[in-house]
Amino acid sequence: MYAYGLTEQFIVLLIEAKLVDPVPLPSATQVIFGLLSGSALALVEALPEDRPRVREECGALIQRILVGLHPRFTQAGPVN
Repeated sequence: MYAYGLTEQFIVLLIEAKLVDPVPLPSATQVIFGLLSGSALALVEALPEDRPRVREECGALIQRILVGLHPRFTQAGPVN
């Protein structure tokens, strides 16, 4: 699966760049791939007039989840 491999490589690069704390790669890949797939499905299934809102909501959720993997959040909780 090409997209699955890209997701895995994306996570590896984030870890190597120390943008996220190390995570179990197989589980993280499956969860993040599911997140992206679910967001794509929500967008495709949305009514045309709802797609801009759904795109915005899914983008915000993806960002919040990925930011939560950042070391400053996982080591000491959120930093203001």
